Amino acid sequence: MRADCKSTPLILGLDVCADCTNRASPPVDHHDWDNLSSARMARVGGGSRRKPSQGLAAVTTIKGCLSGCAIDYRRPCTSGEGRLCDIFTELPLWNEVFWHVRLELRELSPGQLSLVQEDLIWDPKRNVEERKQEATMLLCHLLMLHRCVISVKLNIGIIREHDQLVWDAMRQNSNLRKLEMWGSSYVDKTTSYRLIAVLPHLTELRELDLWSLDFGYASSKRLADYLASTRSLKTLIMTRQYFKWDHAIKVVRGLERNVTITTLSLGMPTVDKFWSSSHAMIAFFHDVSTLRTLNVNAESRHEDKVSRIIEPMLRNTTISEVNLIDFHINIGDIQLIAALLIENGTLKSLNFISCVYKHTPQDDADSCVTYTESFGYVSSRIYPWVVALTENNSLEELTLSLSWYDAEDWRSFFKALVSNASLKKINVCQFPRKDVAEIFRAMRETGVQGRFVGVHSMFNDAQLRGLSGPSNFVSRLTRPPSPRLNRCPGLLA
Repeated sequence: MRADCKSTPLILGLDVCADCTNRASPPVDHHDWDNLSSARMARVGGGSRRKPSQGLAAVTTIKGCLSGCAIDYRRPCTSGEGRLCDIFTELPLWNEVFWHVRLELRELSPGQLSLVQEDLIWDPKRNVEERKQEATMLLCHLLMLHRCVISVKLNIGIIREHDQLVWDAMRQNSNLRKLEMWGSSYVDKTTSYRLIAVLPHLTELRELDLWSLDFGYASSKRLADYLASTRSLKTLIMTRQYFKWDHAIKVVRGLERNVTITTLSLGMPTVDKFWSSSHAMIAFFHDVSTLRTLNVNAESRHEDKVSRIIEPMLRNTTISEVNLIDFHINIGDIQLIAALLIENGTLKSLNFISCVYKHTPQDDADSCVTYTESFGYVSSRIYPWVVALTENNSLEELTLSLSWYDAEDWRSFFKALVSNASLKKINVCQFPRKDVAEIFRAMRETGVQGRFVGVHSMFNDAQLRGLSGPSNFVSRLTRPPSPRLNRCPGLLA
């Protein structure tokens, strides 16, 4: 401990402070957990002042459940100047403990570690609660002592009873680049507040993935302040958050002032609150200067809210990629999407993944045929796409399912595609099987088959009989690798 150090948080049996983390002193005698002061416990997170349980205070030795070997978990990180941390030689031993709480330490890159979720269902012979206490103790030491750990995924179960200790340890890890929360139940307001309070201390954090947090007024305000002030965060993922609408608007205001985030991924429960003020979202999309990618996942709810999401983006000039997953799409949505493609000159990738068309009887009543000088008669169903492809000159990638269109609609689509020089990569989720031969014939005649890089439905040779040379084309239509959308399940699946 440096002589000039003014902060001496004696936690987890190691004499170390936020300024001295990288030059921690040798292990000292095990600290008495019950003597942790309420003031220090409240300093980071506020709210209730919990003390560690008797079970956690009783943990003095941790052994691997398979090998029986003791873990030297108080040893400081030894990485630096080309040297690998000693913990790399003991990863299997540490994981014998972490597996009990579905976590695992893995090498992320040379010299750097990641704590990830492990789906292994572990059935220990020893007491489950005892193993959880040991895993919590191990986690706290890992976060506090090891600067080689740069990515952490925490489940709600391991932090629920000892969240203050975990956050106290985490705030001393200034090297953390990625923090991810996950679980099957909501994190309560106090724990959520404490987590948000730690974020300003993570000065190198680049990716934040929040799952099922319960935001009250105080935590919403703190998150807004953090988003407005951070200079490191690049990716924000928020799934199944609980907000009151007026609290959510505070977070939107914080996002509006942010100058670092390039990727924003949202689940529908969060979207419902953020978009509760259309004025705030229009202002956000108009003023945001760094956002490049927007991902919105309906989370298998097939929401009818595509227009609500797209409309505020019409005047945006920075976003280059939009991914919408698991939505219902109607003719009104398609018309608005076409307007976006016509008016927005920066969008390069637009992907509708696992989205389905929601047909209504009114669609049939409103159906008509429009004559175009370039493409002849075009049905009103495909007409918005034809206009968009003709006028847009920036879109490079498109993912969609047009299984609800017939062969003539597709022929019009292909003709319009010929006139579009920028769109080179089209991922089609599904062709209508009954029209596949006619569709491939239209592709060949218009010469656009080279732009289609993936389909999700494969067709047998009988369906293509009579077409010259389609077999090589069909063999190329394999499923493309899924781009990483930061927890957007269903992507190209």
